[in-house]
Amino acid sequence: MSSNQPSPLFDRALLKRRKARHAHRLADHNFLFEEVGARLCERLDDINRTFSKVLVVGEAPIAAIGKLESAVITHALLDDDTEVITAINGGALAPESFDLVLSNMALHWANDLPGVLVQMRLLLKPDGLLVAGLAGGGTLAELRDCLLGAEMETIGGAGLRVPPFTDVKDAGHLLQRAGFAMPVADLDPLDIRYRSPLKLLDDLRFMGEANPMTDRAKTTLRRDTLMKYDEMYRKRFSDADGLCYASFNVLFLTGWAPSPDQPKAKAPGSATHSLADALKPKAK
Repeated sequence: MSSNQPSPLFDRALLKRRKARHAHRLADHNFLFEEVGARLCERLDDINRTFSKVLVVGEAPIAAIGKLESAVITHALLDDDTEVITAINGGALAPESFDLVLSNMALHWANDLPGVLVQMRLLLKPDGLLVAGLAGGGTLAELRDCLLGAEMETIGGAGLRVPPFTDVKDAGHLLQRAGFAMPVADLDPLDIRYRSPLKLLDDLRFMGEANPMTDRAKTTLRRDTLMKYDEMYRKRFSDADGLCYASFNVLFLTGWAPSPDQPKAKAPGSATHSLADALKPKAK
C-alpha cells in the first residue's frame, strides 16, 4: 500500500482470524446473527414475490423461509484485501445474475461500503432486491461510554474500544449513490439484557465481533479497568431488575435494482390539484 493512501478503517484480516479462532464457540453466542436473520426474513415475507436465484453475502446464517425453499442460493464473502464480493465455491459472479441479495451482519465491517453496495446493485437483475442488516448508529453506546469512563479513571486516558457505526440517514444516501431505486434505510432497536456487563464482552469476542479497527487500542484491558467498567455499567445502565442492557441498533437496508417496469415518481409541478386547495375546509 502506498504511503499516500490512508489506512483502512477496519483490519479485515484480523476480523477473519478472530472469527476462525472462535468458530467452535459461536453456537453459544450467535443470538444476534439469528435474530437479525429472522428479521431479514420477516421483511421478505412482506414482499409479494418469489426468488429463484439468491446471493447471500457474509457468514452469518439466514433462516430458511418459504420464499427461498426452491431458490438456488450462492454464498459469498467480501475479499479481505479488495472487498470484491467473491463466491465461496470460487465460481464467477456475473452481473445481473440474482433476483435477491441478502446480507446478515457483514456490511458494518466494510471499509468501502459505498463500493460494496454498488457491487450488489450490479449483481442484481433489473428489479432485483437487496435486503441487508448491519450494525447501525448508536450500537453499543453504553459499552463505549463505560469503557471510556473506566479507562479515564484507572489509567488517565482512553483508547478506541468501540467503533462508530453508520447513521441511518447516511445509509439512505449511500443506497441512492449506489444507484438503487426506492431505497429505504431504517433502524430496528434490539436491546439485550445481561446479568453481568462482562458477559457482553465475552459475547462480542466469541461472535468474532470485537473491535477490528486499524487504530483500535492495542493493549488488553487491565483488571482494575474491567472492574471499574463493570461498576459503572451496573450503576448507569441497569433496569429495575438489576439487569444491564446493551443496545444493538440494527440498520436494515432495502433497495431495488432499477428497471423500466418500476413505478416512477411524478415530476415536480405535474400535480393537477394543489395541496392548499385540498386542505381548505369544505363548505357545509
